[in-house]
Amino acid sequence: MFKFSLEPVLEVRQRVEEAAQRKLAEAINALARLEARVNVLQERLAAASRQRREMMQTGYDPARAQIHESFAQDMRAQIARAQKEASRAREEVEARRAQLLEAARNRRVLEELKKTELEAYGKKELANERKQNDDIAIFAFARRRAEKHSHLQEA
Repeated sequence: MFKFSLEPVLEVRQRVEEAAQRKLAEAINALARLEARVNVLQERLAAASRQRREMMQTGYDPARAQIHESFAQDMRAQIARAQKEASRAREEVEARRAQLLEAARNRRVLEELKKTELEAYGKKELANERKQNDDIAIFAFARRRAEKHSHLQEA
């Protein structure tokens, strides 16, 4: 029965890879949330700009114009912060992706070693089986020959 000597190490590497997959998924989800936030903020800014243009066409109100400008500045600042967060999140995604690739590579190395050891085990088992079959055939031949000689001597 084949038993891979490094099976416990392979199992640990599989768990490390699975953890890396989960961390990458979490990082991707965080990035998606941040990108969605950037889009929402940009849409709000665009809507505010449209409202300001409409307001300017219907009549200029300095107080309302100041409110709109203040809101637009706040939106631009929020967008800039959200974009920085998204940029950091992209870097995190790339780091997590690299960690996953490394974990997968480490697991594959052991799987290849396991495959190689299994093939060697199979060849060794086949050789042992052939040797046993050869031994049985030799023993049977020797027994038949001995029986043949004993019948010849009796006659």
